[in-house]
Amino acid sequence: MTPTPPVPRLGRTALLLVCLAALGAGPVRPAAAQTPDTVREMRLAADGTTVEIEVESTLEFAVRAEIAVLRIGKEEFTLSRSPADGSLHRLIFLVPAASFRALPEGASMQVQYGRGEGRDPRRLGSLNKAALKAGPR
Repeated sequence: MTPTPPVPRLGRTALLLVCLAALGAGPVRPAAAQTPDTVREMRLAADGTTVEIEVESTLEFAVRAEIAVLRIGKEEFTLSRSPADGSLHRLIFLVPAASFRALPEGASMQVQYGRGEGRDPRRLGSLNKAALKAGPR
């Protein structure tokens, strides 16, 4: 009879990550392994009533039962769409131009799943209104 090879033992951290993933906690990213999440582009729509804020991540924005939310300061924006090429690494949020103008310069930005405290926050840095481009690509 051939002996059964030993089963590798998981460390406590690895076991915790596996358990959290199994419970539906979404992608778990240890603090030391944070990925660069960025605002790729901000542009004013042709009609001038909407600002499109395109965000990008090295991790996919997975389709979930919770809505993707762009938080800028204390404000939350939930209207979004995928880019034309269907990439899961980017989302385009549609923010009313009047709401965008009212946002404070330098406000913190993040994408999360769900309103309020949300889950799986992806920090995008600070709002730089000077980066706003006029018109569609």
